[in-house]
Amino acid sequence: MSNLPRITFNSTLEDLVSYAFQIDSTTPGRVVAQEFHKNPEIPGVIIVDQDQVTGMISRANFREQMNHLNRKTLYLSQPIQLLVDVIRIPPLILSKYCTILVAANQALTRPKQLIYEPLVIELEPGQVRLVDIQNLLIAQNQLLNFSYDKIQQQNLKLNQCGQKFEEEKSKVKQYQESLQQKNSLIHQQYNEDYSKQKAKLTQYTQSILQLNQHFVRVSERILAETHKAFHSIFLSANLTYRNTEHLFEISEAISRDLEAINSTSQMLGEIIQKVRHLAVQAAVVTYQYDSPKPQGLSKIGFEINRLVSETSKVSDQTNSIASQLKFHLQELRESALEDARISCSILSHIEQAENVIVELEQFVHSSLTHQENAQYDSTDAQYIIHTIERALKCAEDKNN
Repeated sequence: MSNLPRITFNSTLEDLVSYAFQIDSTTPGRVVAQEFHKNPEIPGVIIVDQDQVTGMISRANFREQMNHLNRKTLYLSQPIQLLVDVIRIPPLILSKYCTILVAANQALTRPKQLIYEPLVIELEPGQVRLVDIQNLLIAQNQLLNFSYDKIQQQNLKLNQCGQKFEEEKSKVKQYQESLQQKNSLIHQQYNEDYSKQKAKLTQYTQSILQLNQHFVRVSERILAETHKAFHSIFLSANLTYRNTEHLFEISEAISRDLEAINSTSQMLGEIIQKVRHLAVQAAVVTYQYDSPKPQGLSKIGFEINRLVSETSKVSDQTNSIASQLKFHLQELRESALEDARISCSILSHIEQAENVIVELEQFVHSSLTHQENAQYDSTDAQYIIHTIERALKCAEDKNN
């Protein structure tokens, strides 16, 4: 007999209490009766012939046959195979790996008169043992009780899970209510912020439009004043240019006068030289006659010499003045050239300024176009704002 371990759903027939009582088919029935009397817990006997199971007789069937007096005398003295042939009950032989639930199912599905017959389990080839049906049913009952306990535990866990589910459901409901309140507050805050931002945006747009209009007016005034200023500069530059040309003409006239003075001075120098030469000749002629020097001739010579001296001084002064005039005329010419260069530079700057004015006019025109577009954009923005308001209102209606 083996010890009974704890029964589980994976337990097999090998785990149950079993009995190793087998005899040869030629053994007399008296030996079986003696063994049953000696070991009352043995449920039956296995009959084998050359290690092959030929039959199984339960204690109940053996006792039933022994209750008949004439049969008892016969079967006790004869081989046990004779009783097997009379009873003709095929044994239910199962593997040791057969689970308890499968074995109980097969045992209980036998004919009614065979339900309580012991089972034969095959441990190894040629090694068999008996299992009492009562032990099998007890093991099955343990499994059923274990299943019931498991079911009860699962039901308890299921009830606990149900309670937790209800608690979580309640929390979710509370969270939904809280979320709806928060959404309502957020929506309200959003509407307030949206209104404020809308007002600020409208005010900012109006301010930008006003600034743009003011900038356009100022630009127009700047353009008008700039036109006037550059027109005045242009007239002044033209006048400067004409004055410069006039200075050139005056310089040329002065140059011509100086050339005339220079020619006159040269002629005067030549006359002086001739007078001096005549005076020398007159003196020479006078001394050739070895006569006393006439007083009139001396005076003429003296006057001629004095005239020559004064004429020479005048000539030197004239030459000095002419040199100074040439120097001043050269400065005047250089100044006039500088004025001419300045005038050309002014005219160049005026042309550049006129180009800038043209660009500024284009910019002003572009600003006016942008202002009109900004007005259109403002109208589009207001339309978009109204569309968003209508969408929010529809969403609120759907939520309600």
